[in-house]
Amino acid sequence: MNPITVTIHDIARGGSGVARLESGEVVFVPFTAPGDVVSVNITEKTKSYSHAEILEIITPSKDRVEPLCPSFTKCGGCSWQHLPYSLQFEVKKKGVLQALKRAGVKTDAIEIDEMPAKNGYFYRNRIQLRGNPIDHSLGFYEKNSTKTFSIEDCKISRKEINDVLPQIRVEADKFTQPYKVEVEVSEDGKARWAWDKKNAAFGFRQVNDEQNIHLQNWVKANIGSADLLLDLFGGAGNLSRPLVSQFKEIHCVDTNVPSEKSIDLPETFTFYRASVVWWLQNAPKNTNFSSAVILDPPREGLSADFAQIEFAISQKFSPETIILVGCDADSFARDSFRFTQKGYTLTRMGVLDLFPQTPHVESLAVFKKSAIK
Repeated sequence: MNPITVTIHDIARGGSGVARLESGEVVFVPFTAPGDVVSVNITEKTKSYSHAEILEIITPSKDRVEPLCPSFTKCGGCSWQHLPYSLQFEVKKKGVLQALKRAGVKTDAIEIDEMPAKNGYFYRNRIQLRGNPIDHSLGFYEKNSTKTFSIEDCKISRKEINDVLPQIRVEADKFTQPYKVEVEVSEDGKARWAWDKKNAAFGFRQVNDEQNIHLQNWVKANIGSADLLLDLFGGAGNLSRPLVSQFKEIHCVDTNVPSEKSIDLPETFTFYRASVVWWLQNAPKNTNFSSAVILDPPREGLSADFAQIEFAISQKFSPETIILVGCDADSFARDSFRFTQKGYTLTRMGVLDLFPQTPHVESLAVFKKSAIK
C-alpha cells in the first residue's frame, strides 16, 4: 500500500495518535502527537479503522517533547515519552470518563480527585530484564517481539536499579541459555535481584512507591467508618494495612496472600488464601458489625463473577461503603455501571497515575448504598 499523509488530531486511550481520512476512516498511529503531520504506511485494516506506522514526521506538533530514553519506540515499555506529561494525564482522565459514559455511568455531578505523578521518570521500583548469551544482550524485549536489546540504563527505573546494572551484567556471564533477571528496590531502599524466578519474586507491590502512598491515602480518606473491613483481591494488604487502627476487624482475601503474617499486623487483621467468590459464599452472615469493602480485582475486573460477588457482599455484609479500584478503564466502567444497577450510588471518583510514559491508569470509585431499584 502506498504511503499516505495524515494529520493527528487526538490521542487514543490505548496510546496511539488518531487521524481521520476524508472517507471518515479512523487511523491509529503510534508515537504521534496531536498536531503532527506524518507520512504513514497502513499495517492493518478493518472495516472501520486502520493501524499505521510512521514513515516520516513531515511537520512536528508543537506539543512534542524530546524523549529521555535513546531506546524509545524500540522498547516495548514506554509509548508516551514524546508527549508532555500534562497531556498524558489529561488523556488518561478523559479515557476513564469516556469509558464510564459509554457504560452508562453519569459522572457530571461527581467530584473527581486527580492524582498525576510528581515524577514522570525514575519511579519504577521493579523491572524484569531479559538476557541472551548468544549476542550478550541484557535489556528488554523489542516492541511486539521477544527479541532482546541491550540497555545502559532505564529512564523510568529508580537510580538504585540503574546503579547495579553493571554488576548484574558481570554475573550474567554464567548463563549459556536465555534468562530473566528481576531487579527490585526493597522497601529499605536497597537493590536486589533474582535470576529466572516467577514474576514479583520478592512479593508483589506497586511499582511506583510515591504514587502508591497517594492511592493508600485516598482509600483511607474515603473508606468511611465501620467496624469490619473486607479487602477483596487484597494481595498482601497494600490498601488495608494502613487501616488497622480504623477498623475492629480486617479480612484480606486473595489467592496470593503472604504465606506468613508479619509481626507488625494485629490479631484483628486476618489473611485468607482463597478465591473471593469461594470465600464470600462460605463466609457466615455478618450480623454484629457495620462493614465496608475494598474491591481491587485484576485487569478484567469482576467480570462473570460480578453477580455472585455483589449478591454475597450485599446479603451477608450490607456494606456502607464500597471502594472499587480498576486498572482497566473498560472493565472498571462495566463494574461501576453494574453497582449502580444494584442500588449503589457513585459518590466520588479518583484518577491516579502509577505508570507515567504509558497509557495505563488507575480508576477509583466510592459507592454508597442507596434505595434498591
